[in-house]
Amino acid sequence: MSSKYLLPQELNKPPIEEALFELRFALAPGADAAAFHSHMRTALGAEHPRSAAIQNAAVSHIVRRSVPDARHIPTFELSGDHRAVLLGDGVVALRLTGRYPGWDVVRGRIESLLDHARRSKSLGTLEEVSLKFVNVLRDPPPRQLEALRVDVRVNGEAVSERGLFLRMELSDERYVRIVELRPGATGPFLEPDPNAHGLMLALECRRGLEDVDFWAERADVLENLHFELRALFFRLLSRDAIEKLGPVYRQAPES
Repeated sequence: MSSKYLLPQELNKPPIEEALFELRFALAPGADAAAFHSHMRTALGAEHPRSAAIQNAAVSHIVRRSVPDARHIPTFELSGDHRAVLLGDGVVALRLTGRYPGWDVVRGRIESLLDHARRSKSLGTLEEVSLKFVNVLRDPPPRQLEALRVDVRVNGEAVSERGLFLRMELSDERYVRIVELRPGATGPFLEPDPNAHGLMLALECRRGLEDVDFWAERADVLENLHFELRALFFRLLSRDAIEKLGPVYRQAPES
């Protein structure tokens, strides 16, 4: 017997315009953030020839170490065509923009980044890992929220979409799932067209690493993060919105 999987395996018109992977950590004893950044610059320079300090770098490293969250703010960027590596005192991140190349390619670039980071020997305790996709639905209905299974009302009346920005968390014991949506988003985003507009739907999934051997299980961790985002995406979209994106269903193996 064969049947369709619950979720489409891919989309002919993927709406992802930005993918962001992030690993948060504590520096290993005796390790130095500057040395870590130097190692990554040497390892990744061929694909990321441009480097620059981010504005946060002006903050003293003493201040960044004394404020826990400040360690996770990138202070240095290595960039290339449609990609960037962001580095901080306790964070390494990969940002991919432009035409979405598919999960297999994205996962390969994440794993390459992790290999280089691990070889630096600067990473101590691993704290949290996250994956984020910024989707832009370019062909929404006139009332854009109708593309989603989300109903936003105040005193029983649908809210105006003008200026609306909504952030919510849908979390459980293992994952923090963050949803951000903004209808009527205009501007170039990642396209050259200054008149481009649509419905922005940013989805992020975070997982703490205190209960997992990340280096031994990273393939499963990455796949599970991706699955959670994919499931959340299709859970939020209406059937009509999904059909516009050209869903591809593959047959399940015969039992």
